[in-house]
Amino acid sequence: MLTYSPCFHPWSVYRVDQGAAQIDLLLQHARRAGLALASCNEVYRRLVAKPQLAHPAPKFPTAATA
Repeated sequence: MLTYSPCFHPWSVYRVDQGAAQIDLLLQHARRAGLALASCNEVYRRLVAKPQLAHPAPKFPTAATA
């Protein structure tokens, strides 16, 4: 299951735009791109119901493996 989970600190959102328009723009872009929107709870419920959707964590190079 492919997911994208942006995180925003409320104080930084408010500082940039008190109406949080950038979050609205991000969600509009995702909808136009045909992406399904889901809360973290919904993603969790989907993975519990179908564990085969989960993939192992990607292997990132580290200082020990590089």
